[in-house]
Amino acid sequence: MLPASTAEWSQLRSLPDAEGFRLMWRGGSIDSTPLPSLPKPCANACGALVGRTIYIAGGIETPTSTTALHTFWSPDLDATEQRWREPPAWPGPGRMLAVAGAATDAFYLFSGVSLTAGPDGKAQRSYLRDAYRYTRSRGWETLADLPRAAVAAPSPASNIQGKLHIFSGDDGANVTFTPVIDHPGFPRNTLIHDPKHDAWSIQKGLPFSRATVPAVEWRSQIIIPNGEVRPRLRTPEVW
Repeated sequence: MLPASTAEWSQLRSLPDAEGFRLMWRGGSIDSTPLPSLPKPCANACGALVGRTIYIAGGIETPTSTTALHTFWSPDLDATEQRWREPPAWPGPGRMLAVAGAATDAFYLFSGVSLTAGPDGKAQRSYLRDAYRYTRSRGWETLADLPRAAVAAPSPASNIQGKLHIFSGDDGANVTFTPVIDHPGFPRNTLIHDPKHDAWSIQKGLPFSRATVPAVEWRSQIIIPNGEVRPRLRTPEVW
């Protein structure tokens, strides 16, 4: 459950626990299936489906958190008893707004921001470029750093012919840019990770700037609905 506004956070805090549910499109209508409650409330996490197991990594517990979660949760959708397992977390720092990914039997965790308390007591962000891979048989492996940060890029990363594609995302280069209305937007390129060789490449010419938005595979296409084109400015466009 990933609330995005103060109102949604207030609603979440009023619940006895952090609800989980799965939505599916069946016969022209939305079917909601309950999942076990999350171990704690969580926003700005990332997640991906590997086989029949969901993995959720990181996030923040409250809107005013000054430390990002270093949590890794997973339920097996085919298990007789539905519950959230808590495998060991990745070796790097806690984070939010990271990018998840899935390839073969592995879960991937890319970029994001870590948080610390600033002099005013408010959260300060550190942009991350590290990357990790998790499999049940081998645990966590540290991968090559991203060429740039890709905070809040469309997630999960799109698996295209076995390579994970991260579109746009915030690299932190213009984090203090003012006025925000004139912000140039996020990088218009794609970071491509080759899991076989643990190697990165950059593909230029992306036609859009996007952050804080999901990427969904639908009818053999990757759908990116709305999202931010620059900080605090969202768009109704669908790519």
